[in-house]
Amino acid sequence: MRHILLFCATTLPTLAAAQVTHQSVTISAEGEKRVVRHVILKDENGIDTPVEQHLIELENGDYLYLHSSQPRATQELDERICASFGARVSKGSVVRWSGETLGGGSCRVDIPLEPSVSTRHDLPRPV
Repeated sequence: MRHILLFCATTLPTLAAAQVTHQSVTISAEGEKRVVRHVILKDENGIDTPVEQHLIELENGDYLYLHSSQPRATQELDERICASFGARVSKGSVVRWSGETLGGGSCRVDIPLEPSVSTRHDLPRPV
C-alpha cells in the first residue's frame, strides 16, 4: 500500500494566531542548538492551547521539529489536529520550519493506489 503524506506547516488556519510566550536555548553535547519554547496555538476547535515545543535550530535559523521529541501534550495536539483532517500524525517525520514558523507538523492519509499508478515503467529494472 502506498501512502500519501499531507504536510501541514504554516498553512493551517489553526496557527494563524500563534504566539511565543517563552523561549530558552541550550547547546547539546553534540553541539546542536536546542530550543525549548512555549507557544500558544489554536487547537482543532480554535481554542488557544499552550504547548511546549522542543526544536533543533539550524545554522541558517530554520528549525527541525521531530514529533517524537515533543512532550506528550504537544504530541496529542498534533494528533488531534491531524484527526480533524481525517489523517494521522506521521510519527517518524522530521519537519523543517523557517525561523518565523511557530507551529506545524506532518499528517498522513493511507490511500491505496492503483498498481498502474504506482508502477513507473520508465525506470530501469534491477538485473
